[in-house]
Amino acid sequence: MLIRWYVIVLVLIPIPFLTFPAAYGQPNSLKCTVHIEGGSTTMYPGEYAHLIANVSGPRAQNYTWHVQGPIIKDYDDNVYNSTYLTASLNLDPSTNMSQNDFKKSDLSFYWQPNKTSTDRIVSVEVKTPNGNCTDSRGYTVAKNNNSTDLQAEDFYVERNHPINLTDGRTTTRVLQQHQQ
Repeated sequence: MLIRWYVIVLVLIPIPFLTFPAAYGQPNSLKCTVHIEGGSTTMYPGEYAHLIANVSGPRAQNYTWHVQGPIIKDYDDNVYNSTYLTASLNLDPSTNMSQNDFKKSDLSFYWQPNKTSTDRIVSVEVKTPNGNCTDSRGYTVAKNNNSTDLQAEDFYVERNHPINLTDGRTTTRVLQQHQQ
């Protein structure tokens, strides 16, 4: 009986194009992407906007927001301790945006009317260890002439500065002061 032996020699040759650096946790191979979320395509003067920079990829180190057209950070709608004819005189002036407001991962503000255009562009630039990424989003901010429920006064009275009541309902500071 004849026994034959075969020897198989396996030679491993590394092939560079088959390696996957991201699988080994090398963060420099990740690309930054950012998307602005929040608000709706059509918004109105006096409406509150809360926008978020949703970043994927490497860790964000710095945010820079740009908003086209006038906005304010907040306003005072407190009318307590005023007389009947001087209620508007007791309001504090609106709070303007600060430079630090434009350097966070989210941006909150109130739209103001723009005399030249209703189209607004909001953009954000995010800096990461691997470079920068940007996103822009367009909004239309215009007074609605077709609905009496979409005027600046409606946003001011019925939607801004919400207060949660103990019975689960939500009201606003202006409506609560009016009822008192």
